[in-house]
Amino acid sequence: MAQAPDISVARAVLVSALLRSEPGTPELSRDDATLFARTILRTCNICTTSNIKLCRTFILQHVLVSSARTSALAKYLVNLSKSCCPKDTEYCVDTSKSGDESEGLGNTVGGRIQQPPDPSFIRLHILYIVHDVLTHYRIHTQTRSRSIRGYLSDEVLDLLRPDVCKLAELAACQGGGKAPNTCQSVLDLLTFWSKYGILNQNHVDQMHDRALQAAETEWDAMLTKLAKDDENKVEEERRQKESKSKWMVPDRHGVANDPTAPWHELPAANGLYLKRTRGYPLRATALPVGGTYLPDGGDEADPQLQKDVRSLYDEVIRCYDKYTNAEEVQDVDALGNIIWKDPDRATRNYWGFTLDGIDRRKELAERFAETATGYDDSGAPYRVENAVDRARALAAERGRGIGRGRGRGGGLGWRSGRRW
Repeated sequence: MAQAPDISVARAVLVSALLRSEPGTPELSRDDATLFARTILRTCNICTTSNIKLCRTFILQHVLVSSARTSALAKYLVNLSKSCCPKDTEYCVDTSKSGDESEGLGNTVGGRIQQPPDPSFIRLHILYIVHDVLTHYRIHTQTRSRSIRGYLSDEVLDLLRPDVCKLAELAACQGGGKAPNTCQSVLDLLTFWSKYGILNQNHVDQMHDRALQAAETEWDAMLTKLAKDDENKVEEERRQKESKSKWMVPDRHGVANDPTAPWHELPAANGLYLKRTRGYPLRATALPVGGTYLPDGGDEADPQLQKDVRSLYDEVIRCYDKYTNAEEVQDVDALGNIIWKDPDRATRNYWGFTLDGIDRRKELAERFAETATGYDDSGAPYRVENAVDRARALAAERGRGIGRGRGRGGGLGWRSGRRW
């Protein structure tokens, strides 16, 4: 069962986001950010036109100018709505003391101390704040030019829209108890949004169905459902990020997380590139430390490269098949090469080379042989004598370390005469 969030932590996150300075955004003091958070709580308890206007003005001037602030506010409002869990009808709050539940209250009306409204109405008041912001933007500023409304942008407002659906569900949820029916008020807002084009019609229809379902849902089940939706959203964003990043060409062809890898640890393709551009035999001093820089490094791979990679991957996976799928075969030529029904799947000979690839390789080999630049500018050749001597010394040390016995030469090496 999902638990209601700690609203004090959510408020601290909101205030921290409002205090963070960004280029082109007005700076706020801690007192202003804290006062705004208290104004939201006061509006939740006393939902008057003046209180809503205070929230709207602050949001338009200081929040929507930044995507980070907008995201923080949307998350705070959702957490604040989640914290308004259903309570017994006899539940009372000592509003004479300061606190989140008694913000703006404490006065005596008709001989009774003011009490906060029902939690379902508080959730509805939160939705009213967002409704006023979106309505003011769409109706009162939509006819103005972008230069006049300047600080507002559809891209920033789009950050609010995904959370509006959650706020509508929470406001429509009665929690299975004797809470007032706020679902009709939510549906009236959706009708208004649809009429004036504040939100996309498909989005409004989806919110309408989910609001009706929320009205019949238990409170704990609603929190569990929203928590599951958040998990699915995070997973989908992660999947999209991985799908986008996997086609990013690296800056160079080297060893992962090691920009100083020496030449003998580099992938073999560095040698192939060296052979094509400089010629053969290869010279180690021409290999750059960390690997060869790629001309398209940091950019997304072109469609043809993506297609080649997918084809190669599929071909590698097929190597693990025990049998060839007869449904994929169109014919077999006189040399035993399989011709596939898929036109994008190349025909390979006995050694695994594609027929087109053989001719292309010969053509590239001739061209690269003509354009090879040589190794005159790569410095002195790499001397291997010292490395060979060192390797021989290590081999001799290992031989002497096996153990002494009755073998020839004092029992050194594998002739030491081990007996079992």
